[in-house]
Amino acid sequence: MQQDFILRMIERLGVLFAAIRKLILSGGDPTEIQDRMQAAAETSGWDLELVRRLDPESLMATVMLGGDLDVSRAWTLAELLLLDGLRASRDGDVEAAERHLVTSRALFELFGDARSMTRAFPESASRLAEIDTELDRLSAPSRDTRATGA
Repeated sequence: MQQDFILRMIERLGVLFAAIRKLILSGGDPTEIQDRMQAAAETSGWDLELVRRLDPESLMATVMLGGDLDVSRAWTLAELLLLDGLRASRDGDVEAAERHLVTSRALFELFGDARSMTRAFPESASRLAEIDTELDRLSAPSRDTRATGA
C-alpha cells in the first residue's frame, strides 16, 4: 500500500516535471516557471530555495538515510536540480546552471544503469547524456572566448 502511494506520487511528480521542462525549453514565462518549480519542489518535499543554496555534499547527504540511498528522494532531487539547471541556463545564469547540473549529474550517477522507478521518469543514462550536452553547451562560449583571446 505504501509502495503504491509512493509510485503514484512519483508519477504525479513526473507529469509536473515534464510540464516544467516543456515550459523551460519553449521559452515560457520565467514567473510561471518559478511558480511551477516551487510547487513541484514542495510536492516532492523539498524547499527549492534551500536546495539552491546547499552545496553538493550536503544535497547528497540528504538522500542517504542510514547509509542507504533513498531512491525516491534522490530521483526527485536530481530531476528538480536538472530542471533548475536548465532554467538557470535559459536565464543566462551560467554559474548556477553549471552548479545545479553537476549536482544533478552526481545524483543520477548513483543509479548506475538502473531504470527509473516508474515510466514517469526516463532512465538515468538519458538524463546523464542530457546533462553532459547542456554542460558542453554552457562551456562552449568560454572556450570560444579563450581561443580568440577576447
